[in-house]
Amino acid sequence: MASSRLRFFLSLYFIYYFDLTVADELQSLYHDCYVNNGNYTTNSTYKANLNHLLNSLTNTTPIYNGFYHSSYGKNPDKVYGSAICRPDMDPDTCRDCVTVATRNLASLCPNFRMAIGGYDDYNYTNCMLRYAYYDMIGVMENAPYFFVYSLSNITENVEEFNQTRQSLLQRLISQATAGGSNKYAAGEEAVSTIVTLYGLVQCTPDLTESKCNECLIDANKLLPNCCDTRQGGRVITPSCSFRYETNEFYESSIAGPPVSPPTPSTNTTTQKGKNNYIIIIIVVVSVVTSVILIIGIIILLRWRKRKEKNENVEEIKDTESLQFDFGTIQIATDNFSDDNKLGQGGFGVVYKGTLSNGQQVAVKRLSKNSKQDPIKCEYMDWERRYKIIGGISRGLLYLHEDSRLRIIHRDLKASNILLDLDMNPKISDFGMAKLFEVDESQSDTNQVVGTFGYMAPEYIKYGRFSVKSDVYSFGVLLLEIVSGQKRSGFGSKDESDDLLTYAWKSWNEESTVNLIDPTMRDSPTTEMIKCIHIALLCVQESASDRPTMGSVVFMLNTDFVNLPAPSKPGFYMHSSSKPVTTSSSLERSGSSNLNRHRIEGVPLSQNEVSITELYPR
Repeated sequence: MASSRLRFFLSLYFIYYFDLTVADELQSLYHDCYVNNGNYTTNSTYKANLNHLLNSLTNTTPIYNGFYHSSYGKNPDKVYGSAICRPDMDPDTCRDCVTVATRNLASLCPNFRMAIGGYDDYNYTNCMLRYAYYDMIGVMENAPYFFVYSLSNITENVEEFNQTRQSLLQRLISQATAGGSNKYAAGEEAVSTIVTLYGLVQCTPDLTESKCNECLIDANKLLPNCCDTRQGGRVITPSCSFRYETNEFYESSIAGPPVSPPTPSTNTTTQKGKNNYIIIIIVVVSVVTSVILIIGIIILLRWRKRKEKNENVEEIKDTESLQFDFGTIQIATDNFSDDNKLGQGGFGVVYKGTLSNGQQVAVKRLSKNSKQDPIKCEYMDWERRYKIIGGISRGLLYLHEDSRLRIIHRDLKASNILLDLDMNPKISDFGMAKLFEVDESQSDTNQVVGTFGYMAPEYIKYGRFSVKSDVYSFGVLLLEIVSGQKRSGFGSKDESDDLLTYAWKSWNEESTVNLIDPTMRDSPTTEMIKCIHIALLCVQESASDRPTMGSVVFMLNTDFVNLPAPSKPGFYMHSSSKPVTTSSSLERSGSSNLNRHRIEGVPLSQNEVSITELYPR
């Protein structure tokens, strides 16, 4: 959504600074006022929120890897702001730079709802500030972009210079995208024995590895437009930037080891011929070996499949029907005698049985009061639950942002999360999933499917679904994991409460700790309360107020971010002697096959069976 909006105001800035004297104080190196994104009036709420945000950004917002992010106000006048410093700056210098930026940017862009600006003293102090009316966390934006380059051109060994520059930048891009939460890299590479290139690349740390890589690659593609023959240059976008120089412009402590120049050959033509011949031989041998190996694997797999098929056929021939009536089972287990009891689980007792042909079998007799063994709840300590929460959030982030096509799951719930032996979560059951193009954000449907209790209010009422629908389901699931209670089967002293209502009341009464599973009360609660806070942000009634999964992953992985206050969740149940009943059947033309009823003030259906569309999509 952000990239399509930015297409309308791509801007180019050519700023010449290398031959200037060093300034005594920070100067605005570049800025853009986003002219196509609307204005605010001088006495508006948006202006007041913006002033508050800018005045408090460096005072109340913790710095994280040189990165600030905060928000203030309520929609539609809510303002989001972020700032980033160069990685070699100390926190105090970074804070001073951002303070200057917050003081100047609103003056440079008066009455504009969005603005971006960079500040520099041409030495080590460098920062960028931006603010907007939408949440920028986790969103990769590569426009508007800015060029800054030297007036001095390369005069000798131009080809070697450009090749070295490209090699250096590609190496640094790989290091930055694999740098975990740092998202930057600096280093040097020799062009010759007397010329060395220095480079630095950086992404905002809220981006995923794939988004950071995409941003830097896009920025690198812009290089020929400004700096092909320049001794130094910089390409800057809202989400990433890179810079190269023939002099060291960063603190050496953040750089990796230098790369030496290639050793010149005395007989270049002969050497190239030999290298080409060797490469041809290697390629031919590799291809032949690979073909032989693939053929061998195919033959082995077919042989094993044929063998298994034959064994299965023999087993079926030798085995009578595996379906038995109750009388046969009763005789085989001696009427479920205690002498034949093998063990007992959460869902019933297992008995040993002997069929009339002498074959022994194991029979589980399901209990009417089947439930898990309570000791297993203690096995699911907070460390394991937090690992599961992180895995689910990263899985959803991949579906929403990193997959080639955006995928909306539409039925995220506890029973659709599978755990492997190492307790790693896997999102399953994509029978109701919808594929979106990358630039699509939401869609409508005439047939609402899914599991009540996990479905977002705009989906149930209007058939409107988006990534924010999955975010709502994730919020419900997150509350279930922290509380150890099911959404539909939640029980509290007030029978009119469900899990969301109880969580919201606990939050407002500052008794959130009561929501935590009693088996984990002895564990540190800071992380748990943060998860409840994030969950309440995810289940807010308005889809626009809910964070993206990129923001959720960022919030889960750092303690250095101010979380906004949540608003009332969807389907909040007000205590009342008489529940209010409403009916909504998605009254649209062409939707006669749909009839849905929603009762506000009473718990949703406890039936968690998924309803699947039975026609091709």
